[in-house]
Amino acid sequence: QCSHLGGHRFAPVVLSLPSGVVYGRVPLDAAAELLESARARRWWHPDHVRGNVSRDEQGQVAELAARRELGRWEDDAVVEVRPERDGSVAVSFRAFEEGASAERIRLRIDAGEVIATLASCGDAKRKEFIPLHAVLQGRTGP
Repeated sequence: QCSHLGGHRFAPVVLSLPSGVVYGRVPLDAAAELLESARARRWWHPDHVRGNVSRDEQGQVAELAARRELGRWEDDAVVEVRPERDGSVAVSFRAFEEGASAERIRLRIDAGEVIATLASCGDAKRKEFIPLHAVLQGRTGP
């Protein structure tokens, strides 16, 4: 059961299940395309991805950056997203095809500037403060 995902009528939000990917600012004329992507078990347009409900903030940033780097948009491409002792985040992918090697990307994520969000559209009262995360560096390999 879900009562609200955020967004409003001018910036619709879509939760794709079972992948758990959240999309924002989805235009009405893109709904059919998004549905086809979900049926094919692939992520839809990366520029609309707001995150994955199964990851924490750093994990969401790392997963999206790693997927962009490798161009891997299948729902089940990512096997694991794990913080490392050195402060980086490791994103492990399953092999793209049989006989290929699995891939792994390590990224350093910074929770930088903190911004305040509004409680709702047009509300002058601030709701919460959230950090803007940025990928500082990335590398492939172990």
